[in-house]
Amino acid sequence: MTGSVTLAVADTSVLLAAFDRRDDRHREGIDAFGTARILVSSPLVLAELDYLLHQQASEKEAVEAVSRLRALVGAGYARVPAVDGKLLGEAEKIQRDYLGQAIGLTDAVNACLAWRLQQPTVLSFDNHYRMIAPRRSSERPLDVRP
Repeated sequence: MTGSVTLAVADTSVLLAAFDRRDDRHREGIDAFGTARILVSSPLVLAELDYLLHQQASEKEAVEAVSRLRALVGAGYARVPAVDGKLLGEAEKIQRDYLGQAIGLTDAVNACLAWRLQQPTVLSFDNHYRMIAPRRSSERPLDVRP
């Protein structure tokens, strides 16, 4: 699928590339932000991003990323949905269905969040999203970008 979408789930890999100036895919990460008018990031993604920026970049860059993300949320360009029991249950089912494929909780939550959107789009450099099939006949396959 090409073109832009209203909402897209942003995975850690794209956010890390966008916020870490030394990342080989920095430009691609920034460009991925233009794919959607509103980015959706789970609290799990934000925790991973913070940890990785602390490890790979610096504490200052990690805090700056939080500041930028907070500004995006405040301006309505990003959302951070709650991870409740229902979402955890859906994610656990994906993890069980793909046992042995190393689908972590964050990625399973991202897939479930994407299926809640009209166009299930995930912004990620991770190819394993492409293996996760729709759970129901009414769901479309995940559109993984860039």
